[in-house]
Amino acid sequence: MIHVAISVAVLLGAADSCSVSGRVLDVQGDALAGAQVFLEQSLEGPVLMTHADADGRYRFDSVRQGRVGVFARAAALAWGGTSVSLGYGQSLSGVDLRLRAPDTVSGHAYAGKNAPVQGVRVTRIALINSSVSIPFSKLRGFGIGEPVTNSSGEYTVEHIPRGETLALKLAHPSFAQARIDEARAGSTNADVTLYEGVLVTGRVLATGTK
Repeated sequence: MIHVAISVAVLLGAADSCSVSGRVLDVQGDALAGAQVFLEQSLEGPVLMTHADADGRYRFDSVRQGRVGVFARAAALAWGGTSVSLGYGQSLSGVDLRLRAPDTVSGHAYAGKNAPVQGVRVTRIALINSSVSIPFSKLRGFGIGEPVTNSSGEYTVEHIPRGETLALKLAHPSFAQARIDEARAGSTNADVTLYEGVLVTGRVLATGTK
């Protein structure tokens, strides 16, 4: 009986396993061999990474169903990607990623009356036109650091697709999380004002509990 239960569990897990595949290309349609390709399974989930082969092809297996972000980067080009929804046990092919020429976005982080704040991290950017986000806070293990403000409170985010509109999330241990809802590639004044956070504590109770 135990053997049967384990077999059923394994079969169900295999049926739920999804895959995503495609190619990484430049805007001329040429393959970008060796490009780093990432897959984020959810805002709270892990990031997977693989490399495109000689023909620019990539593949992720054992992916959970639901909405996932797929994005890539290659030398001298910008981030590029998309989001896709995976049904139960679905294998989705033809998810091609086209990487464009790069641009930057820069700005300052301030507190109070234009007092610059050092050490503010850009934890995530959303490429609005591409409907995908880049979670810098999850990419450290792949050798990709978060953009951080310097002593003048200035930060720069590189490898932004030219012509893209993006949103940014920023974090600092002494302040509440901040965001910039819209910044254009090439912008040099994507500034943000930080405010002190408020600690909220309490209990979670079941209905009818005093």
